[in-house]
Amino acid sequence: MELKRILARDLRAATEKAVSLYGTDALVVSHEQVNGQTEVIVAVDLEPTFDRASLELADAQAHGPSAGDSPNEPIGAERAEGEVGAAGAISPDGPEFEAIFSQTLQPATKKREPVMGEHRHDNHREQLRAREIVDIVRQEMAVLRRELRLQQQLSALSPVGLSSMGQTLNTALETLGLSTASRVLLIDEIQSEETIEIAMKKVEAILATGLPKTITKVPTEGIHVVFGPSGSGKTQSVARLAHKAAEAWGAEQVAVISYCDSRLGAWSQLQLSCSRSGLEAFRVTEPGLLTSLIEELQGRRAIFIDTPGPQLKHHCDEISRQLPKAELHLALTCDISLAQALQLFKLCPWDDLIVTKLDESAQCWGLIQALQQKPLALMNEASNGVGTINACPMSGDRLARLASEQLACAVQDGLAKEASQGLSGSSAEALVSMSPSFQPTQAVLAPKHPS
Repeated sequence: MELKRILARDLRAATEKAVSLYGTDALVVSHEQVNGQTEVIVAVDLEPTFDRASLELADAQAHGPSAGDSPNEPIGAERAEGEVGAAGAISPDGPEFEAIFSQTLQPATKKREPVMGEHRHDNHREQLRAREIVDIVRQEMAVLRRELRLQQQLSALSPVGLSSMGQTLNTALETLGLSTASRVLLIDEIQSEETIEIAMKKVEAILATGLPKTITKVPTEGIHVVFGPSGSGKTQSVARLAHKAAEAWGAEQVAVISYCDSRLGAWSQLQLSCSRSGLEAFRVTEPGLLTSLIEELQGRRAIFIDTPGPQLKHHCDEISRQLPKAELHLALTCDISLAQALQLFKLCPWDDLIVTKLDESAQCWGLIQALQQKPLALMNEASNGVGTINACPMSGDRLARLASEQLACAVQDGLAKEASQGLSGSSAEALVSMSPSFQPTQAVLAPKHPS
């Protein structure tokens, strides 16, 4: 590619001149006025041209004198071999040599044409993912409509006002996203308490009573399949479970399989996670190949299968048909919403639930409400979202304790907000009596007067 400069009286004349000189493939890069004329810079793709005489001269210089000039030298034998050679060899003097030589010198600019099947597969996957997102939004909207109707009915049927403790707790629970029905029942139990600390302990006890008590052990033998929506931490959960099994039996006795996951970087992430523990990872791109791979790995003590996020129900049915004895585990983040958690609970007969991204900043009230409505066994394995190999133990009591701590923080924030809005000294002292740990600043109790 070279740049050429053309001068003409106007842009149209310069363009016509560029087309006449370099053809229709000439690309106009820029144009401007120079001394009353239009200057046009065009990019031209010049193909190298070779004449036959130059090629013959270059070939003669490369092979030395011909056989007729020096019959006693052994170079003639090499030349004859180059002309005849093995079957399918091309003579340097033949017309095909010039074409091949020209093609070799030209840059390889031809791009691979995309296959229609690949586009259809990518579009189908994107459509499925978009459909799942739309379904989630519809479910969330349906939950919001039910919440509004329930709140209107409760407001009409319950004219009795709440106590100061009840109002504070109601505001905090509403901030955390607790449903109206659960909020009313919980406030009715704890609004008579005198201090926030006692109320929080009662909240923790109430929540722990409604959460499931069945805790499953971390599996180290058998075939285990981990499902979950996109971004739920399935791959990290599979890597942690496989690491625990490798600690028990050795890395050579454990295998990890990626099942039909075409996400960009998913296979690389799984390979990297397995390489840290010395585990062997396999990839299945077609559903029918899973059974044959499992038969080849039947000598392993433990096999863990990572699945894609979209079409969760479809993949669950496929694997259940091929591997009826495999255990199905559902991985969900701690801050999942109530509607989405209930929908996923009903999809398949899960053996247990793996809670991921469990930390102090995650709001777990949606997951707690889902477990109270549809109990599901909890695996004694929960990640903190940092991506470490070792995870913390999990139980219903731990979820209840985390929820009560989050509620206490929300209450403290509400009290601080009320204090910062200019409460009187008596009101601030009343808040202190409700929560001894709440210490308003001196500026709140006795605002500074301008000097």
